[in-house]
This record gives sequence, structure tokens and C-alpha cells, in this order.
Amino acid sequence: MQKKKSKKNPLTKNDKKNNRRLAGEKVVYENVIGMLKRFKIIADKYRNRRKRLGIRFNLISGIYNFELLGGLLYFYLNSSLQPSIISLYTSLLPSYPNLALA
Repeated sequence: MQKKKSKKNPLTKNDKKNNRRLAGEKVVYENVIGMLKRFKIIADKYRNRRKRLGIRFNLISGIYNFELLGGLLYFYLNSSLQPSIISLYTSLLPSYPNLALA
């Protein structure tokens, strides 16, 4: 949690540095949540059967991950490096931090 300053207690340099680090981490998660909310099923109140919510959320997460990795794949295939597709996927999939968790 970020610290706030008050009139009598300004933030130290260490607190400001920590706030900037936390803000950088927070923006990544907020961007993913914001993208997932474009699907109205997540943004609004869910009115269907509860048993299907997990399946639908997994599908939406899969669509987001496909779009995200598709953009990365397009970038790498059009760059001058052009690594093989197999090595690209094996190196990106396990460690990519922005993938939506289903």
C-alpha cells in the first residue's frame, strides 16, 4: 500500500521511491483488469448460472492472452531477429507477467 503525506509529516525519499515502485506494479494489474472489464460479463453484475461463470471467465482470459501473445508474436516475426516460433513460445509462456490468470 502506498503511503500518503500529511501536512506535518512529508514523505521521505525512501517512501517516495517505494511509492513509485508500487505504482509501477499496480498499473500493470489495473490495465489487465480494465481490459477484462471491456467484456460486460465482468464489468456488470453476473446474472447467469454460477456454475458457468468459471468457464466464461476462463474463455475471456484465454481471449485476452491470445491477443496479448499474438501481438508479441507479430512483433518478433516482423523484427530483424526472427526467432523460431517454438523457442519464442517456450521462452515467453512460463514467465510472461501480464497474462490473465484463469
